[in-house]
Amino acid sequence: MKTSIGRNLSWVLICSIIAKALGGVYRIVLTRILGTNIGLYQMVFSAYSFLVILISSGIPISISKLISSQKLQSRQQKIIYGAIAILFSISGILTIVLLLGSKGLALLQGDGRVYLCYIILAPSLIFSAGTAILKGYYQGVGKFNISAMSGIFEQVVRVVFGLVFMLMLRKFYLLGALTGAMLGTLAGDVFSFMFLKMCSRRQVDFKYSTKYFNEGKKVFKYAYPILLYSLIVPFANFVDSFLVVKLLNINFYKSTSILLYGLQSGVVGAIVSIPSIFSFSLASVLMPTLSGDYATKDFNKFNQKTSLAFKLMIFVALPCAIFFAVNASNIINLLYGNGISGFGVDGVYVAKNLLIISSISVVFSSINQLSAVILQNLNKTHLPIINLGIGMACKLIIELMFVPSGRLGVYAYSIATAVGFVIAGMLNLYEVERLCPHLIDIKYLVKQFILCAIEFALLIVFKLFASTTVFVLGTIFTIIVYLVGVYVIKLFSKKDINLLINNKY
Repeated sequence: MKTSIGRNLSWVLICSIIAKALGGVYRIVLTRILGTNIGLYQMVFSAYSFLVILISSGIPISISKLISSQKLQSRQQKIIYGAIAILFSISGILTIVLLLGSKGLALLQGDGRVYLCYIILAPSLIFSAGTAILKGYYQGVGKFNISAMSGIFEQVVRVVFGLVFMLMLRKFYLLGALTGAMLGTLAGDVFSFMFLKMCSRRQVDFKYSTKYFNEGKKVFKYAYPILLYSLIVPFANFVDSFLVVKLLNINFYKSTSILLYGLQSGVVGAIVSIPSIFSFSLASVLMPTLSGDYATKDFNKFNQKTSLAFKLMIFVALPCAIFFAVNASNIINLLYGNGISGFGVDGVYVAKNLLIISSISVVFSSINQLSAVILQNLNKTHLPIINLGIGMACKLIIELMFVPSGRLGVYAYSIATAVGFVIAGMLNLYEVERLCPHLIDIKYLVKQFILCAIEFALLIVFKLFASTTVFVLGTIFTIIVYLVGVYVIKLFSKKDINLLINNKY
């Protein structure tokens, strides 16, 4: 059954928001339990995330493109067999490597105590591969609701099991709490795969056979440009997980360096990543429909959809960036309180400043993500990779030059991250505008800036009242005014709304 872009986007967006909210609450509780040791968790999770992306990134999109082009169930099944042959081979090898290299990796990052965390997480790589395959299948047959709901299921299990295991094992102090958190992550990956497999019933036969390697190569052919692009930021974060702490150690004690690193990568990073839910949802829903338009040479509809996607992305990302910048101190105080202070560091003050700096990343990381999908559909798969690589290279240079500075320190790490996304986003935007002229609607941007100016003014007024209650109520009032303004000034045209609601694919 064909569904509209708006309906699929709604499913992906709502489920992603719920999953992200659960993850955010879990991260807050986790930060309060681990306190100043949140940096250790972030070091492990950065490496784990890199390996998961290495296995699964690009696979759901690649499978969905291949599945959607095949009407016969037998052909769809061969695609699944091929993906299983490739992914389970790779994930199996990486699992063994992680098990054998856990101590070496932990020592490389600067704290050998966390090696047990890698041993616990190693099996989850296999389940992550299976989940990626099944998500690709559901997206290919248009069942975005099942694919999206698996994210909620994964987070619920991760939160519940993670908290239970942490409470059970925290008597073993730091290592016990970290171990509990990792067991929760493993449980989430296992149950997410089981949920998707049960939903497939007999539609998907899940078995491993090397004779389907040629089918798997087709999946990988579509996936590898997306994979390379998706690996760049996690790889940069992985490098940061041991580089930044070592650079900060020049001026601080090791425990202080780990705390500062955790404030940016864990506390602030988790907050600024929230708006990216929307751009990610847009990207995953648009990929199959844009591919179809480009294949049939319906460039008019292709341009209309990409223009609408940019409008929707700016509609969310820009006001979020303003909100984070204006209310940084209120957000940090409300979510974390004094649980992130220690070792002579006022965690609330530092995190507030880091959030102000990182608010710039909100807009440009969203631009980068969405424009990459558009360029990939225009068969310019190398451009997003090159542009993001340039941005992350500039980020690394700034870190090496300024993080060791006693005056800038962790702020240089935050600035470097923002600069990296600005450079990559602007380069991508230039290429998209060059290939799809007049993609960006100036009239729309003027209306958007007017609404954001009203938002900024309201937030400043409410900030004058040093009260958590006023902050919460003021935020709600500002959102209402913003949405009313969208309707009054007709931010989206009738053509935009019709395309969002009625377009079928």
